[in-house]
Amino acid sequence: MNKKYIPDDDLARTDRALNAIKSKYRIVSTGKKSIKDFISYSSNSDSKVLKTWKISKTNNSFILYLISYTHYFQHIDYTKGNTGQMASETSKYFFGYLEINKDYGNTLIRPETLKDKVLELLNPIEIDIKEYKKFSRKYYMTSDNKDLLLRTIDENLVKYFETINNLTIEFSHDKCLFRLPKSVNVKEALMLCEIGLNLDSILNNEMTK
Repeated sequence: MNKKYIPDDDLARTDRALNAIKSKYRIVSTGKKSIKDFISYSSNSDSKVLKTWKISKTNNSFILYLISYTHYFQHIDYTKGNTGQMASETSKYFFGYLEINKDYGNTLIRPETLKDKVLELLNPIEIDIKEYKKFSRKYYMTSDNKDLLLRTIDENLVKYFETINNLTIEFSHDKCLFRLPKSVNVKEALMLCEIGLNLDSILNNEMTK
């Protein structure tokens, strides 16, 4: 007797997201470039690049990465009094990757939290741009080279960040890796593609038409 096929929810979500991307943008498989220098990728020792695509529209493009993260946690079974068994869960995320024509040093920009605001009172390391108060309220920015960053950062990038929410972007000199918070889903996949093309336009001085 044949077993009934039950689709993998994670796989199904990925397929739906990719089909949505194909309906709006040109998407072709491409080679993988190393992103091991990015903390936002390598901070999880069980991260793995599954596949990469080039996403393009007119003059702009970026590389879309599909990455899996495996999270380990302690499974608690109150009915059996078992609290020592370890379990794991693997989720997939989309990241965007760009090579750019400026050196941003090692810089991280991410949504600012209440915890950040409290810690900043005790140990001020955040870099604020006083001319852009909305950006400084919404996003937390740190860098290993503040002077280089402030000389290099494009004001159009700062203004763009003021218009979007929940984006995390990490610069490793002339490369950047960016993502939205949720695991693979259609809405954020399309949003990330739009952001990736706009970032290419801003950071590499080409306008998306």
